[in-house]
Amino acid sequence: NYIDSLPDELLYMVFDLLNLKSVKAASLTCRKWNNILFSSVYTNRFTFVIDAMKLIPSIPLSFVSRAKDLASQALRVLAHTRRSYRNVRWSASSCMNLYNSTIFTTIDQQFANYLTRLELSLDYSTTVDIFPRLVQTVPQMSQLRTLQLKDSDWNSFCFSNQDIIPTLRSETLRHLMVRSQFKFWVDLPQLESFNGSLSVIDRPERILEPLAVPSLKFLTISVAETDNEFKTRQPTVIRLLPPVEAMHWKVKLSSDEVFLTICESCTTLTELGFHRSLCLSNIGVYSNLDKLINLRVLTINDLKIADESPLDLDFSPLTKLEKLSLAAVVDSVTLPKSVQMLELGVNQNNEQSMINTILDCSEQLKELVLSLCVELPEDMPTEMLKILPRLKNLVVLEIENGYFGESTFLCLESPMERLRTLKLYEDHLRMYRFLQLKEKFPNLKELVIESLEKVSKSTNPDLYSLSAADFTSRSSRFGSSAEFESYFTSPSPSSSDSD
Repeated sequence: NYIDSLPDELLYMVFDLLNLKSVKAASLTCRKWNNILFSSVYTNRFTFVIDAMKLIPSIPLSFVSRAKDLASQALRVLAHTRRSYRNVRWSASSCMNLYNSTIFTTIDQQFANYLTRLELSLDYSTTVDIFPRLVQTVPQMSQLRTLQLKDSDWNSFCFSNQDIIPTLRSETLRHLMVRSQFKFWVDLPQLESFNGSLSVIDRPERILEPLAVPSLKFLTISVAETDNEFKTRQPTVIRLLPPVEAMHWKVKLSSDEVFLTICESCTTLTELGFHRSLCLSNIGVYSNLDKLINLRVLTINDLKIADESPLDLDFSPLTKLEKLSLAAVVDSVTLPKSVQMLELGVNQNNEQSMINTILDCSEQLKELVLSLCVELPEDMPTEMLKILPRLKNLVVLEIENGYFGESTFLCLESPMERLRTLKLYEDHLRMYRFLQLKEKFPNLKELVIESLEKVSKSTNPDLYSLSAADFTSRSSRFGSSAEFESYFTSPSPSSSDSD
């Protein structure tokens, strides 16, 4: 048989084209295919899932019997499977307390030698029961690269008086995500990325020694600190970090001291993001970003200054900066010539200032996102739209939170020859066809529309274009512009027309 002579790598490519139902059928065809699918590296495509919280109702009449049935089924499959699963996701709760320990032990026995990814979603009582066993077994999982720990009930009060704080150790773990208030230390010499609370990577006894994550490169703080004592130690932990490349704050940051420590101690950063509110005492504190001379990507979604001084930001010292996402509305922005991708918050008050900022980097700008803060259609920044054709090298344009009608793009004084992608996100669209869209964007390859009413994506933007001839012939049938516009609020192009 010719297909049996194909190398495994080529069969991987064939299986990649099949959906899961077809893959299951293929696994029953012959032993060779079954082994390729479930006993080779191709098994990385699949995840073994045990989800007690999904299958057992919260207040069932047959609570005990349902839990017992699920446990029996899970244990039976675990005990008899011959598949070498590398990814396991287990969601457990207290309703399974009688069986959780046995299930975890069986997972360990069956997959410990193959496991590369382990995801655990546990409630309070299960975490307390399982974590000591996890601390013992993880060091023995020689292939484990990714570990995720989540509180399913997020009851931080339960852990507030935790007496014993264990240490999680692994010589192979490279990625750790912790969305849990359960307290533990880590000793992970190969860890490259961490997502969770900064306190997790702190040192036991909070000593002034380098953290036990010497290989850390990517840090995401996504869990707000509930330990008031640790909040005062945050700057110290940041100083003890190894030379990280990327740092993202997905919780509110309102400490001048922490911000200053980042600017002074993390000078190797090439990527920095503040995705929640960044609250500083004055604009002078903010200017310390100048010290991060290696930054290439900077994101600030919300910026507040306590003394209410003007938000005049100067990024010109950051000469390596390539991408700036500044969704926060500020008074003025000065950019280095290196910026090629830009996002700006725009309202009526700062429109002219943002126009000046954009024109200053018009030659090198390739991607532009306009995050509009407008409440009424008449507030649309039409002067901003008019200058877009001056961006001769712009390839991607994205506009968020705007009001659009069929004539919106008629204000463009000349075609945007280089533009390939146009995205309209979370906008208020009175219709889904635009006058002279093809003429204004002659080389457009992709149009994405995501409004409150509809999500549409097409690689044939002509479907959304109305020509000047259409405008002339159809407008003559109406007595007023209002009547004309109401005509075009008819249903948008059908989904069958979109790619």
